[in-house]
Amino acid sequence: MRRVKSVLRSDRLVSRGTLLREHDLIPKGNEPDWLIERHRSLGRHLYTLYRIYDSRVLAGLHAAGFKDIRPVHTDIVRSVEVGGSRVTDVATRCNVTKQAAGQVIKELVSLGYVRQMTDRNDTRVRIVVFTEKGMNLIVHLGGIFKRIDSKLAAVIGKKELATFRAQVDEMIGKLG
Repeated sequence: MRRVKSVLRSDRLVSRGTLLREHDLIPKGNEPDWLIERHRSLGRHLYTLYRIYDSRVLAGLHAAGFKDIRPVHTDIVRSVEVGGSRVTDVATRCNVTKQAAGQVIKELVSLGYVRQMTDRNDTRVRIVVFTEKGMNLIVHLGGIFKRIDSKLAAVIGKKELATFRAQVDEMIGKLG
């Protein structure tokens, strides 16, 4: 198999002066450095870890009887404070538009996990608060998080998990 020389020019992958199309493949072992780094990026690893973690959270919720909860719901639930949160704050924490967050919140309202109310100080502001069913969900989430953390500690070690958590907290504090 001949080696393909590839470079990135103007956001287009070019091989030997010819624009590569979506279906063109770069032979294994001949990937350019930028493509290798793309697969090794910290962001990609963190996202993969998040998806693994979230799938275990969802499995735990389904096993506890919360079978109507979907992955998109867990993002919103994690972003609502126990005492209630503004819809705009929930959207910001989830990195989605207010409209997208509102749509998922409406689903959670129809499922009985949260309710919306108007802010006493500003009638334009909508507050999302947990219902009794929602608080039950939060209690179960706490137990699920502890079980997942125990499994992670068994994989990498308790001390290493604590160090990892501290390092992530530090990065978030400095970058966020």
